[in-house]
Amino acid sequence: MKNICGYGITVWGLIGMLVLSTPAYAFGDHGWGSHGKKGRGGFGGRKEAMIEKIINELGLTDQQKTQIEQHRLQMKTQREKSHEEFFAKHKELRDELQKPEVDRAKIDQLITELSVLETRRLKDRVDGILAIRSILTPEQFSELHKKMKEHRKMFMNKRQWERSYSRTAPETPETPTE
Repeated sequence: MKNICGYGITVWGLIGMLVLSTPAYAFGDHGWGSHGKKGRGGFGGRKEAMIEKIINELGLTDQQKTQIEQHRLQMKTQREKSHEEFFAKHKELRDELQKPEVDRAKIDQLITELSVLETRRLKDRVDGILAIRSILTPEQFSELHKKMKEHRKMFMNKRQWERSYSRTAPETPETPTE
């Protein structure tokens, strides 16, 4: 009985993972960054402009600016590579789950590999934050944190407004009366 429950939990876990990750499939096999210059989430050049504005407001030295730019380029390359690896493995898992005869061992192996890739992505992100922290003075890092928090709040308020505005439209067209 214990064995059957374990399989049931695993199956429901996989189903939940697939349902929750469905939005990632909306962009096909190209991943999030397939929108040309818009990039992830459709920010266009606004994200770069926002970062440049914050960098200028922090009063960085030329050396700090150079170090941050080098770090950003390195992290961007690393992030893109990691992103491609993750979604390639994700596609492999989807393909394996679509087969008429599933190989449980292969699925478990792919889940383990996806977990390792996700852990590496998180570690890379934290390493990036620590690298920026080592470049900036404590005051500059505090100011950067404050500005990023403000920007995030502003962005989320804008998104909430857009969502609430789109919900106010009538759901069904009016039917003509006779």
